[in-house]
Amino acid sequence: MVYNYLKIAWRNIAKHKIFSLINIGGLAIGIAAVIMIFLYIQTELSYDNFHIHQSNIYRVGFSAAGEQSGPASSAFTAPFSIDAQKLFPEIASSCRVSENHESWFSYGDKRIKTATLKYADASLFQFFSFTLLSGNAMGALKDPYTIVLSKNIAEKLFDNTDAVGKMITVDGSKNYMVTGVSENVPDHSTIQFEAVASITTLYQDNAYHMDWNGGWQYQHYLLLQPHTNIAGLEAKFKNFMWHNFNEKFAGTNSKQWLVASLQPLAKIHLWYSDDAVNTRTNIYVFSLIALLVLLISCINYINLSIAGASSRFKEIGVRKVLGAFQKQLIKQFISETGLVTLLALLLAGIITVALFPIYQNILGRAITLDASQLTVICIFGCVLLLLINLVAGGYLSFYLSALKPVNIFKMQLPASGKQRLSNILIVLQFAISVALIAAVFIVQLQMRYVKSRPSGFDKEHIIVLTLTGKEVQQKSVLLKQQIEKLAGVTSVSAMSEVPYNDITRNGFLPEGRKDYLTIHQLDADPDLLRTLNIGLKSGQYFSSDHPSGKEGYIINQALADELGWQDPIGKSISRDGVHKVIGVVQDFHFASLHDKIGPLIITNKPYMDLYGFLVVKYGSTDPVPLMEQLHTIWKDNVSAPFDYWFLDTAFNALYQSEQKFQQLFLYFSLLSVILSLAGVFGMVLLTIQQKTKEIGIRKVLGAGITDILALTAKKYVYLILVAFAIAVPAAWMYINNWLQSFAYRIAIQWWMFVLPALVVLVFAFLVMAIQTMQALMANPVKSLRRE
Repeated sequence: MVYNYLKIAWRNIAKHKIFSLINIGGLAIGIAAVIMIFLYIQTELSYDNFHIHQSNIYRVGFSAAGEQSGPASSAFTAPFSIDAQKLFPEIASSCRVSENHESWFSYGDKRIKTATLKYADASLFQFFSFTLLSGNAMGALKDPYTIVLSKNIAEKLFDNTDAVGKMITVDGSKNYMVTGVSENVPDHSTIQFEAVASITTLYQDNAYHMDWNGGWQYQHYLLLQPHTNIAGLEAKFKNFMWHNFNEKFAGTNSKQWLVASLQPLAKIHLWYSDDAVNTRTNIYVFSLIALLVLLISCINYINLSIAGASSRFKEIGVRKVLGAFQKQLIKQFISETGLVTLLALLLAGIITVALFPIYQNILGRAITLDASQLTVICIFGCVLLLLINLVAGGYLSFYLSALKPVNIFKMQLPASGKQRLSNILIVLQFAISVALIAAVFIVQLQMRYVKSRPSGFDKEHIIVLTLTGKEVQQKSVLLKQQIEKLAGVTSVSAMSEVPYNDITRNGFLPEGRKDYLTIHQLDADPDLLRTLNIGLKSGQYFSSDHPSGKEGYIINQALADELGWQDPIGKSISRDGVHKVIGVVQDFHFASLHDKIGPLIITNKPYMDLYGFLVVKYGSTDPVPLMEQLHTIWKDNVSAPFDYWFLDTAFNALYQSEQKFQQLFLYFSLLSVILSLAGVFGMVLLTIQQKTKEIGIRKVLGAGITDILALTAKKYVYLILVAFAIAVPAAWMYINNWLQSFAYRIAIQWWMFVLPALVVLVFAFLVMAIQTMQALMANPVKSLRRE
């Protein structure tokens, strides 16, 4: 019996090729979109799931008591976890992991640079489930000046992973013994490193302050005892932080007191990382888009199947007259829908495999699939197949099987109910399409605004040279002098940081205040303003002609406004002594447009008198010859690898996640519109086929093209207008919420919604016009002869 049902289903598919193509192709595209989005979401949800002790590992977050919102800082001073473990029995073990260090390694004549050297406690490889290919997990990071290399770095330095016991030089000055080689860190790990050195090394270097007054450079991970009361332990941290930090450094200002909280390792990526808000937004949005695209595909299937049901009335009537029960008819139509859905699923698999490399490229990340993930995908596909069959096929089968034989042979269909459902489904799919296109359009306008908004300084024609290691930093003056002599170079400046993706903050005590303020600090030489073309509003900037001004501070207008200083020149700010304000610069963006321009202090005294970057301004439109000259100067003076980047490229990279979001959003939105138009195409084609005689009679009686087109198009234009009224509030609510993440954003205007609706309306009208014209070109005599 089932075989008979499937045979009939296959004959119907072959008989109605155009409608079968729309149904199967539409469902396949919708399923493929859902599968690809599912792969993305599964990757985001899989972070840190490979660690054996994941459920009991927590990272400590630190936030000011006065901050009611915003992510807590994950970095703090070095002693926290060591002292906490001694005091609280709930902590079974702890592990400190430093922030990333840019360093370069040398072995023989090979030099390799990495941006992800970390320092960690000896417990790292027992604490986390990172795989050691060689070396002892218990003691690999126990002694100072020991280092574990990733497989990738080891192969670059030694051409193999046989590295244990060999000595490498870090930053051209210190020798480290390789005590292990680890497997490359998985992409879905919160902690990323290409090399990790023992944190005890830092205690040997006077440049690092490892006490409670040291730099906020260390993340603290705690392995808690099973069934630990998390809230109770966080409450104990209050007095612990008071005695060790708040009493001395925050004083009586309770808003500045630091509060320590526990962040479950399993939730860090989605809730506590720097990009957590965007990641969650992307998951929510793409999950919704996947459902909407699939919904449009199902709507097309139901609409076209119901609209084309008249071609099967006699078949259904004959079956009922011959004794077919409703259950048998339901099984038949469910089987037919199952066959269509199965074919769509197989085609969706082919589409997914074909587009997978392009999809990964758009995401900017590799999606690795192991056996367990493939199993999940297969189960997901089967569940999807079942749901579509039940929803789309279930309604269709119950609808057709419930028709009365008498009405079937009279070709009478319960038109009001059919028409009402069909109209609702059409409105729904067009509302989805208009809302998605409007959202994409506004996202694109915001990203264009972000790129075009003046940053307050020049970022074009700027090359940044990274000074990694003391050897290079100590030669910054020499390098600068030689680079300034090159033709095409207009200015060179040395800086502690490049102001584009936020900069360091430190505590300062401005004149007239009793509590310290956390203010951004940039250390730069006297050529900063000239190199980046930053305007000086009042006072003077640092100059070699006035060495006495070296002790002074330059502030931006935002800091002057926050302090209420109408005339800041001559005011004092304390940090390691009292410093006079000698100048005020115009506000400029030293972070992304997600953040407002914050208070800034510029000094002429970098830490240990060493700068981290040389910023080169050039006038030529072709930087290639200049890059060759810079490389030559670099090789002649330092042994570190030559490393450079362009400032405008770095600025654009700040919005990489938004740009990827915009790109994917655009593709899936266009997909929804294409599927909607395909549905309209099918519906119009069926309508014209069903009204062939009517169109022929109207044509014979003198009806023109406009009259016939109005007969078909009037209904759909009305439905699209209703869809527009539904789509605008939904799209406005979402996009307005998305724009709130930008401190500087465009204003939403009415035409931003009308334009996408007109685009959808025009394309739908073109589809209807083409089909209507084909019907008009037919011979009316043949149309009237058709049964």
